[in-house]
Amino acid sequence: MVHLIRNAVDHGIETSEDRIAAGKKAEGLVILNAFNQGDKLIIEIRDDGKGLDTQKILAKARSIGLVSATANPSIHEIYQLIFASGFSTKEAVTSLSGRGVGMDVVKTHIEQVKGTIDIQSEVGKGTTFRIILPLSMALIDGMIVCAGGQRYVIPITAVIESLQPREENLDFVTGRGYYLNLRGKTLPVYRLTEMFKNSEGPELTQSIAIIGQTAHGESFALIVEDIIGQQQIVVKSLGPELQNVAGLTGAAILGDGRAALILDIAELVQGAVRSNPSAVRRLAS
Repeated sequence: MVHLIRNAVDHGIETSEDRIAAGKKAEGLVILNAFNQGDKLIIEIRDDGKGLDTQKILAKARSIGLVSATANPSIHEIYQLIFASGFSTKEAVTSLSGRGVGMDVVKTHIEQVKGTIDIQSEVGKGTTFRIILPLSMALIDGMIVCAGGQRYVIPITAVIESLQPREENLDFVTGRGYYLNLRGKTLPVYRLTEMFKNSEGPELTQSIAIIGQTAHGESFALIVEDIIGQQQIVVKSLGPELQNVAGLTGAAILGDGRAALILDIAELVQGAVRSNPSAVRRLAS
């Protein structure tokens, strides 16, 4: 993080004179932003500087043999050149950043924790470094739910709302299952207990519906037996036997000492869709 912020200040932000000449405020701006997105932790370092000079980067890369004279790399590939060991377009070492030392280290450390780093830049407008890390590196706000006698954690960011279904808002379609009518929308209903093959669970009208959305923006209702509460959760990595199970993003120790799985409810529903042709029709209807 320190390397990226220093890089933004030293390489990205122009001098006061250049900024004023470009119609900007004399003071530069560097913004650090972090948020959860699905099962990922996103960290952004954004500056309002001059942006990356792709021609200068490419010329430097060719001069030191990183790119051949005949190669025609994409913009994304040119951006990634700044992470090469020792690479820098800076002519002089400064107190903030020196000759590329650090940017290769940044990428190496991110990849060691199974993360990625992406760059977006616009000449004259600034540059954004976007780090994407697994949620297992994060502290999240979680909703603790009960289903089939087990406790699970759903990240608050994945929950649109929760409610208790009423009989008049439920429809059953033979061969497809239940649907929840919610403010003019028809949402397919999925039971968390059935997904984990624990049990059938109580009547829908005695349960709680967690409303969520798939990555494609399709809404659904996930049925749980009860909501226990909310708390901040330290996400722990899953063991090897669970790492490839769709819909599981981590594990947690709850306040009462119990262990619970952390769910990606959108991925759980998509998994149900992939394994059950009738679920495809339900989600698309």
